[in-house]
Amino acid sequence: ENNFGVPVNSLLSSIEADKVIQANQPKSVDLPKATLKGTLWTEKWRPKSWIDLIGNERTHRQLLAWLKTWSKCVFNEESIHDGTEFDPLGRPERKILLIHGPPGIGKTTIAHVIARQAGYEVLEINASDERGGTLVKEKIIGATESHRVDDNKPVCIIADEIEGSSEAGFIRILVDMINSDKKACEHLRNNVKTFKSNKERKKKKSSLLLRPIIAICNDVYANSLRNLRPLAEVIQYKRVPPSMMITKLKQICSLEKVVVDTKKLTEVVNQVEGDMRSALNILQFGKSKSNSSEKKDINVGWSNIVNRVFHRGSGISREDETSKILATVDMCGEYDKLVSGCFSLYPEMQYHDDMVLKPGKIGDWLFFFDELNKGVYQSQHHQLEEYFSQAVLAFYSFFSSTTNVHNMRPKSDFEHFQAKNASMEFITQLLNDVPARISQMFKKADVPMELAPYLMRILSPNVQPVNMALVKTIEKE
Repeated sequence: ENNFGVPVNSLLSSIEADKVIQANQPKSVDLPKATLKGTLWTEKWRPKSWIDLIGNERTHRQLLAWLKTWSKCVFNEESIHDGTEFDPLGRPERKILLIHGPPGIGKTTIAHVIARQAGYEVLEINASDERGGTLVKEKIIGATESHRVDDNKPVCIIADEIEGSSEAGFIRILVDMINSDKKACEHLRNNVKTFKSNKERKKKKSSLLLRPIIAICNDVYANSLRNLRPLAEVIQYKRVPPSMMITKLKQICSLEKVVVDTKKLTEVVNQVEGDMRSALNILQFGKSKSNSSEKKDINVGWSNIVNRVFHRGSGISREDETSKILATVDMCGEYDKLVSGCFSLYPEMQYHDDMVLKPGKIGDWLFFFDELNKGVYQSQHHQLEEYFSQAVLAFYSFFSSTTNVHNMRPKSDFEHFQAKNASMEFITQLLNDVPARISQMFKKADVPMELAPYLMRILSPNVQPVNMALVKTIEKE
């Protein structure tokens, strides 16, 4: 609009009139994302600050203390000297923190919250999706040498699902960067303050890690991590105690106006085995079923799903039941446990197979499942994950019946297999760390019986409290 030649007083009066009109108009209220219908509870109730975290607070403070050891290098502040060794740049000796623990306990969320608490801006990298080594290295170097433009905060890199990366990819880049940092740091320790040329100076500067890196994994003893594990500071996160989970779930149910008694919450917590995400998904699933006037059923732990696979319901079409099982399997996400549980139970099921063809067919489906795992975790083809549930549906198609028992407990072969692999990896690492003259005295199979019991007794002796009134004066001296 052309206001040339209009008196100033008229323009000011027009502006004031427009303000009055806008003030009297009804304002559109933008609801926060957490209140929108259909929002997942896992996102809605994700911890945002330190006070929202649950679990072992001592472990949280251990993570925060490691980030604080970077204060001198990053923020030019004095670090707390609690026995931690620092290099000439005021950084901790181990530049990468490796967090491990069971899935679903909130490791990634905890790392985000504590990094922001320490004053960092988070740059998250999914290690299982990062396949280009050069691109990953440039991304890490660019993040560790600069601040974020928006809030001028230093960057803390969080690499999630690191054990899903190939050993020659993302993990190799991290190991090479740590080794390059050690060489550059040795020059500083040897008082090499100047370099021969500007090119060499730039090369040495780029070899230093100037920002903290947090790597997250489920299994710290995975084969792909054997080169990175000795170079990193390792922190273990355990499952959240059931009492803490029940208290937190009660608060969430109260805010969501869901009536669930303590007994039912205890059953949910025991079934998910400390997995907070699964517990929230179960409760949200139960609420949606209750709102849709359907039967409320929140007992969807992986062991119950295995029983449902073999028990065919009456009065429901096979197509509808297949769709329901497929949705439940995908919501659970524990495909390895589900397939292992189905494999351990199917020989005990009652089914019709006069030609004994079904065991052979299920063997083909198990081979298909193994090939999918190989494609996802070795070749990094993560688009194949959507077909994991088909192997579970194959068990339903071949062996389900209305006469099968509905409350059988699957065997824990898979958990024992994982525990055995972790123990053997620990024994291998132990034999590699001890002197050669000692490691030659023991075979790997003999360590659990001949070395480990005595080693544990030395490291953790059974010391009983003593009444000082019964101690003689000579013994006190």
